[in-house]
Amino acid sequence: MKKFIDEAHKRGMAVIMDAVLNHATGTSPLAQLYWNAATNQPAAGSPYFNVTATHPFSVFNDFNHESEATKYHTARYIRHWLTEYKLDGFRWDLSKGFTQRNCADVNCWNQIDATRIATLAKILRLYAKLFHQVLIAF
Repeated sequence: MKKFIDEAHKRGMAVIMDAVLNHATGTSPLAQLYWNAATNQPAAGSPYFNVTATHPFSVFNDFNHESEATKYHTARYIRHWLTEYKLDGFRWDLSKGFTQRNCADVNCWNQIDATRIATLAKILRLYAKLFHQVLIAF
């Protein structure tokens, strides 16, 4: 992947990665750390996942984006891909799921959610800071 990104950059192309941080399968190491085998879902004490998704659109296990552990994991994920691979950006999958305040009706997702905005703003600030550092290092 590093070679691919380097070669793309040599040709003047940016590389954007599809980032899926709204859910993970039960085989994810983060899910397995706090897994309830009896119910086959994240355990109630999981610092990363909701026991039950906060919206009906979750295919796998739903990350709790208000959890400090998930915020830290997201920051490390961004930092790793920007600094180690010199990735240019991300396409966030289901960014409307980056909140604990969802409703079952997709139409209400158009409403302003201060917690989702704060979460995404924090991600963007980190991205901007790290991207600037990577540009200076080039």
